[in-house]
Amino acid sequence: RLQLLSQSEFRLSDVMRESLDGDPLRPVLTEPHLLALDRRLKKVLRVVQHCIRRLGKEEVITSDFIKPT
Repeated sequence: RLQLLSQSEFRLSDVMRESLDGDPLRPVLTEPHLLALDRRLKKVLRVVQHCIRRLGKEEVITSDFIKPT
């Protein structure tokens, strides 16, 4: 899911910008803050990739946090 938000079609800053556009307290996040979200996401993804290389995907990635009932 995080990887999807790093792609240009679904960039996190764009998704957040659109989501917050209708907020009466707009702008909740300024443009520099929105762009910072993209930078931070890239850093998170780099760390996750490092952990996968070190520990293996099975130890780092979970298929879902919610167990089906």
